Amino acid sequence: MAAHIGNVPTWVRIVVGVLAVINIGFGVVGYFYMGLHFQGGAGVDLTNPIIKNASYEFASRNLAIGLALGL
Repeated sequence: MAAHIGNVPTWVRIVVGVLAVINIGFGVVGYFYMGLHFQGGAGVDLTNPIIKNASYEFASRNLAIGLALGL
């Protein structure tokens, strides 16, 4: 599979790399401060433990996507 890496255009590699960095950042920031994504007007109560766990799953999903894109 590594022998065919030259077939992928450079711009595609750059775009995927940028998306990977964005997803990793989005996942880390979302894990530590989900209120950044859901402002007060969104109506999401982040003090509820069920919603808080869902927000952690959302952040970890973004982190996993970013790491997969980075590889």
